[in-house]
Amino acid sequence: LVESKHKDNKYFLNKYNDTAYYFNYEADKVTTLNHDFLSAIKTKAEQYVIYADKCLLTKEFMTKKNIIFKKIPRDITRF
Repeated sequence: LVESKHKDNKYFLNKYNDTAYYFNYEADKVTTLNHDFLSAIKTKAEQYVIYADKCLLTKEFMTKKNIIFKKIPRDITRF
């Protein structure tokens, strides 16, 4: 992945093929994809892939804004 890594919020991973990737993760607390999180995004892209524990946005809103939510799998146990 080599496209653009510039100043954005601390959860910004990278932008590739006009898709911006964010990993909204905190080790000691549950994270949420909501309007507050979206307001901190500085990267303009055609599509956004955002990882978080929970999502409070409606499917209609996410479709309109080209946002894909990916749930962080915290419930995976180690063997």
